[in-house]
Amino acid sequence: MPAQTPTQLVDEFKKSGEFDRLRRDLLTSFRNGQGMSTLVGRVEEITKKKLASEEKLQHTAEALAVRELMQELERYPLVDRAIEEVPALTDPSFSASLRQHLGYILHGERDALESIRISGNATASPDARMLGGTDDQRAQDHVPSHTQNGLDALPTVMDG
Repeated sequence: MPAQTPTQLVDEFKKSGEFDRLRRDLLTSFRNGQGMSTLVGRVEEITKKKLASEEKLQHTAEALAVRELMQELERYPLVDRAIEEVPALTDPSFSASLRQHLGYILHGERDALESIRISGNATASPDARMLGGTDDQRAQDHVPSHTQNGLDALPTVMDG
């Protein structure tokens, strides 16, 4: 049955396993890319600067020092900048794949979603699997025309 409400769409998306797959693949992409080392480097830089400017932190209880350091780190948009460095999030085929899966859920086409996931994962490279296709196909190739036209109103991944 097609999803009728945003809540149903989210629930069906999670039930399909696609949410967990995307989460795992994006985390792996982040960890294996430049973003992780940049984030860790920036955290170390900010932490060292704070410890150098407030030497008393080095002699306080660990829990208190951690709390102070966490407050200092929260002042910076570290996570936002790290997310911007995940290449898959700016790749048009990632957005197309996400739209494709949401379209199938919106139109109750669970069988089509399952067959694409099975065929897409069987022969795809890790990068192609993350984007929901195989190495020699784009995500839009599988979207029926009625689904493509009906997704124009869906926000893109990058919309705020």
